[in-house]
Amino acid sequence: MCDNFVAAIAIEAKAAARGLTVPGIGADDLGQALERDGRTLEAIAAFRRYVQLRPRSLDGLNQLAALYERRARSQETQLRAASAKVPTVPDPAQFAPGGKLGQALTAYPDPLVQALQGQVVLRQAELLPLLQQTRRDALAVYQQIAAVTPDEPGAVEQAAIAALQVCSATAGSSCPELQTALLAFQGYLAKFPDATDAAQVKQQIKQIQAQLRANPSVASPSQS
Repeated sequence: MCDNFVAAIAIEAKAAARGLTVPGIGADDLGQALERDGRTLEAIAAFRRYVQLRPRSLDGLNQLAALYERRARSQETQLRAASAKVPTVPDPAQFAPGGKLGQALTAYPDPLVQALQGQVVLRQAELLPLLQQTRRDALAVYQQIAAVTPDEPGAVEQAAIAALQVCSATAGSSCPELQTALLAFQGYLAKFPDATDAAQVKQQIKQIQAQLRANPSVASPSQS
């Protein structure tokens, strides 16, 4: 049944691009049908095609953003699960200096523990780039939503928050989206100076500026 939804939404989007109206299903129906079947990646692909043809469809954009959020949360859960599997061994330093047990732990690390730690590192290296890409894809959608609804405070602020979420997924590495978040939050305050969360946003801006000063390679010349 979901395949019919995908085909129908594609026909509807192509017709809309030509200025035609075709009675059919809505984006909500497609997303719900694919999600019920656990086909998140297919739902994302379908909505990406849909919003390419109907770039101002808030329904399609919001559904696509929600799908990216679900995928990111799933990937974050997998990362936490992988990290939880890291085996721990006693620190040799906690034993008496020169003691036989401490020396043994240092000289003869457990090969099974090392193998398990290696598997965890590989799994994390596999999952982290996927999460980063999902967060960047979500950011692009939130930026598109903000462009479609520039007078909606929630949409403008969410685009800034999404940029920060990209940085939270970079595991401490350099994050160009930090500068994006700064500009977005500054734009939010400039447009909505009386926002109820203006004080919190100002504090967030200070924190971002401090991070950029600590990592000048990410900042623009005006911020470094």
